Amino acid sequence: MKIQTIVSSLLVSIILVSCMPAGIVVPTETTIPASTITPIPPTPTITPTSAPENIADSKDLPIWVDEFVHAYGGKVTVNGIEMDASQLTDEIRKNGEKYTERKQVNGNEILFLVINGIPLAMREGNSQWQEATMAKLGEFNGVEFESSLRLDGRKYQEFSRISERALGSNPIIVLTTNLDVTEVFGDFTVSDWQSILNNWDDIQKDFSSGIVPAGYPYYWKSGQEGMDADVIRAFGGSPQYRSQQLYEGGLRDDGDRIQALKVFQSQKSQEEMLKIFEFVVRSRVLQFPQIERWDVSDEISAAYVQYIYNQVNEKNFWGLATGLKPSELTIKVAEWVKQDNPEAKTYITESNIFDMANPVAADELDYFYNVYIPEIIKGNTNHQIDGVIGENNWWIYEPQDWSQIAAKIDYLNDNGLKIGGSETMIVSGDTPINDCCGRRKLIEIQDPKQAQAEMFSQWVDLYLDKGIRTIGFGNIDDFYAWTQDVGLPDANPTIFDIDFRAKPAYYSIVKTLYEHIP
Repeated sequence: MKIQTIVSSLLVSIILVSCMPAGIVVPTETTIPASTITPIPPTPTITPTSAPENIADSKDLPIWVDEFVHAYGGKVTVNGIEMDASQLTDEIRKNGEKYTERKQVNGNEILFLVINGIPLAMREGNSQWQEATMAKLGEFNGVEFESSLRLDGRKYQEFSRISERALGSNPIIVLTTNLDVTEVFGDFTVSDWQSILNNWDDIQKDFSSGIVPAGYPYYWKSGQEGMDADVIRAFGGSPQYRSQQLYEGGLRDDGDRIQALKVFQSQKSQEEMLKIFEFVVRSRVLQFPQIERWDVSDEISAAYVQYIYNQVNEKNFWGLATGLKPSELTIKVAEWVKQDNPEAKTYITESNIFDMANPVAADELDYFYNVYIPEIIKGNTNHQIDGVIGENNWWIYEPQDWSQIAAKIDYLNDNGLKIGGSETMIVSGDTPINDCCGRRKLIEIQDPKQAQAEMFSQWVDLYLDKGIRTIGFGNIDDFYAWTQDVGLPDANPTIFDIDFRAKPAYYSIVKTLYEHIP
């Protein structure tokens, strides 16, 4: 994406002038016997220590308070008294010490302005007060944040502003379909696919040399745009990357772009198609060495149960093409990634493996925990697979059993599969993301925003308790949330609203992070 920006630079030159002390004039008529003179050291320059800023004097206090109060509908109750933003600001200016707490963070004392258990501002040492952002509190907990990439020029500045508050300067950007098979190889013809087989020995030499085979119509643009200067700037200036879709159950339809591969597959042996599978995996890994986290399988369990129980062959394209089971294909992908980028982390990503209240997920959960993962554990002898990622598309009307989720996390961790992040979204609307198969509201809720906030808090609290330090979101704002594109405009599943204002969900995470500061 290219978004025209104007950056003004102001160069300030500081000229340091050094003054030498004046000399001492001695009269020539006087004879001074030789002696040892001890010079008097110059008086050191004393730089006055600036006094720490009082919270009452902070010019940004009204901004922080207004954002906080706005999240709760324009009024909050503090110590039994209901206040609007102006009243709460005045109260803090008059009685600031009543709302401050001290914490030791990494050996440094930090003063926090805390309202209803939520830190709104912080002051380190003798510095000025600043907003106690989710990003800063995450840093205190050793947390790195993660978010899927959904961004364009419509609200670029607004997103950049909240990204700084929520994600910080070094988050993980998740590329979704930017590098899937359809996007990258959709323009390959049957002749191109055949050329790969005809030149397989040369292609293997290229792979061994770390080279992407030349002469093929790859479409790298979507991947490159996901890493361009505008994206980097919007995500804090120094983001990391994770990419999905190295291995997915089916092939994403996009007109006729991928039909040639389907035709080609119907004519070739399983051995030949395994070479094609290796080609589409390794060429992407080699093309983007800066991607250091790869999904070596993507929603495979959810796709495979549709193949098993509903005979949807399209959901098992690579399995039928190669004759291999999902676990076998996953392990092969992980081996190729480690071969071409040994420092990269490899993850199995699934949609509903931590969704214990969703009846739609029952078959997926059964296959994942009772078939797929046991096979992965057995074959993961060289630790080529680093971990597992649950996407966590939850619904407030299906409350989760967090003890069950905790037990599943323990099971995966105990078998060498660490939790590598998430793409958490919590739908607060009347319709869940997967609205089928008898899903209904299990509870009544009076305040959906507060219920959403509580679920976000419970999730982050569990992850931190389990030592998970990558906290990921499907997106952080309702404006760019993908639910806007699938007929669910009222899902509102993120932590900032459609106007990029913080929701109670944001402050619930801030509070949870604050409570977990060591």
